[in-house]
Amino acid sequence: MNDIVLLKTLISNSLYNTPQYKFFPPPPNNIITIIKNKPFLEILYSLFPVDKRLTILDLGCGNGGLICDIIKDRHIGIGVDITREYTTSIKQVGWNWYPNNFFVMDISQAYEFYYRMERVYFDVILSSEMFEHLKEEEVNRTIYYMSRNLSNNGLAIHQISFLPMHGHRTIQNKHWWINKFKQYGFEEFINPFGKICIREDCKDISHMLCFRRK
Repeated sequence: MNDIVLLKTLISNSLYNTPQYKFFPPPPNNIITIIKNKPFLEILYSLFPVDKRLTILDLGCGNGGLICDIIKDRHIGIGVDITREYTTSIKQVGWNWYPNNFFVMDISQAYEFYYRMERVYFDVILSSEMFEHLKEEEVNRTIYYMSRNLSNNGLAIHQISFLPMHGHRTIQNKHWWINKFKQYGFEEFINPFGKICIREDCKDISHMLCFRRK
């Protein structure tokens, strides 16, 4: 059985026949998240109709704090990461509070999400300090599969470091990244966030890129 079938089976078992508010549960009142950037999320939500419940996928979600904030705001948040470290540490709030909303997977390989037998396409796919960790061939595949999981006119918002350091495999200027996304059918749109980034602690060492799927 190949990886994509295994992944579909894993995700299907988590999502099929699951009550809506069990899979997307109300958050505990005492939850403490690690990533708190309300200004970013408020601007993000304002880009859509006020009554729309958004589906948001965080690639390389780390501790899951951003997804927790998204769920607390009554939107649908899914976090994925390539390491199992975040599924076992008691410090990783998202993975512990919302285990059905987090998945270990390789985002440079094919993947699909299903809910109640229907394919899920995301309104927003975002990442913070993730793309620079990939090799260029992995960057290509990640953008391609991201485009396959984004809704029509969906938004791709990515904060990408340009700082050379251990573990950073693809360090490029902003123009290079823009052209790379355009190769896969994305069009850049004017950054509505101004100087606000997904991770404020990294804003001085990263590009903030905003795209729309054509």
